[in-house]
This record gives sequence, C-alpha cells and structure tokens, in this order.
Amino acid sequence: MLIFLCFVLLFPTEAAEASGGTGENSDKQTVLVFAPHQDDEANMANAVMYSHAKQGDDVYVIMTFGVDNNNDGTDKQGLARLNQSAKNLECLGIPRSHLIYLGYEQHQHAAGLTGGQLKFNELGEILRSDNTPYYTFSHPKQGFPSFHSKLYGEEYTMSEKHMLDDFVDVFKHYRPDVVYAVNYDGHEGHRWVASLVDQAFGIVKQTEGFENYCPRYYQSMSYSSAWSA
Repeated sequence: MLIFLCFVLLFPTEAAEASGGTGENSDKQTVLVFAPHQDDEANMANAVMYSHAKQGDDVYVIMTFGVDNNNDGTDKQGLARLNQSAKNLECLGIPRSHLIYLGYEQHQHAAGLTGGQLKFNELGEILRSDNTPYYTFSHPKQGFPSFHSKLYGEEYTMSEKHMLDDFVDVFKHYRPDVVYAVNYDGHEGHRWVASLVDQAFGIVKQTEGFENYCPRYYQSMSYSSAWSA
C-alpha cells in the first residue's frame, strides 16, 4: 500500500490509470472517495481525483461527518467545511454536486471508541442529553442534502447500524468502478469509517446482482500516516 501511495504522490496521472482510469478514449468510470471529514479527501486523494477528473471519469466524494462536539442541533461548522471541500473539488474539475453528505455528527462516534459516555435506546440509536435521538444533518438549500434524505425523503437517526446502511446504499446506488477509502490511521473516527466501509463492501458482495461486482479498492492514510498510526 505504501508503495502505491508514494507512486500516487510522484506520478498522479499514472496512478489514476493504474487504479482504473483508462484515458480519454475509454469508457467513463465512476470513482468514489470515502472520507470521514472535510479535508480528509484532499489528504487522501487530491492528486488522484484530479487525474480521474481530467480523464473524464465521474468522481464523487462521500463525506461522512459534519459538525464536531455539538449538542444544540446545529451544523454550522459542518456546512462551512462542506463549502470548503466543494471549492477544492471545483478546483480539481469536479462539480460541487458530486460532494455527497451523509450528515453524521463526529463526536458521537469518536466518543464510543475513546471511552466517552454515550446514551443509547433499545434500537442502538445515540441519544442527546434530553433522551431524544440524533438525526443526520442536511443542507438541501445549500446543495448538500443528506444522502439518506435524497433516497428516502427523511433523515436517519444516528447509530452504527444506520451508518453501515448508508455506506451499503452508497455502494449500490453508485456501483463504483474504483474506490478510495480511508485506512486505519491514527484518528479514531477514521478507523470507525474504515471499518464500516469495509463491512459495507462485504455486505454488497453478498447481495443478489452484485456477486460478480469487483471494483478496484484502495485505502489511504489521511490523519497521521503509517509512521504514527
């Protein structure tokens, strides 16, 4: 994996071709980049995304988390980050509409891995301090509706199972030819996403109609790389 990452940094166009991009005269491919937070997609795959877009491939970024450490039900920080990521994608030749927002709240999932005290109901949904469930954030007027609301017309309550459901639906909806997912690096939230994306891919492979589905699947460190992970 490290050899591939070095190759990506030194030769981004060649790396994209090796990972599925096949040039201007070949069939367009669908590329998914699974990122935990805004900016992780740039750390993981900016050069590769640029090369895929330049070759005419459809590149989508799946953004998992929005606001951090908030209990008031707002996502102002998450929206600001989404706009920053959208501007970055536009610089790479990727339309902002290809930034797909799952809308989960980061600290709820990180706390579960670091010993924080969380409350759950009998369905495994994470509860606020007033015992009401968290829901995915959504910004349809700004062009960032949650993925679940786009598919089903309503927000999703926050739980590990529902995050996994969303990742499964993403695979089925886009059926990507090439996947770049965050790896198990030094950030607890990144490891959470890496695990769920891996599980989702396994579930999809066992689904009728996807038995022979075999995209190129790459993982990349984002937060602290292999040296301190």
